[in-house]
Amino acid sequence: MLTDGESPSGPIGADPAWFLPFAIGDVDPERVRAALLACKEYTFAEEHHDAILNSLGLPSCN
Repeated sequence: MLTDGESPSGPIGADPAWFLPFAIGDVDPERVRAALLACKEYTFAEEHHDAILNSLGLPSCN
């Protein structure tokens, strides 16, 4: 448990290290980071989610 003012350790924000354990096969961490940061504008959240899943080599619903 963290105390007041203590920061958690480990990956934070758009760090692909959070997601790489869920990837299938070899993935490009920079592609995952770009998908997480939404470097492209998406009209719908589903498009953003698909980009993240695809960057991890996972199938998407669309």
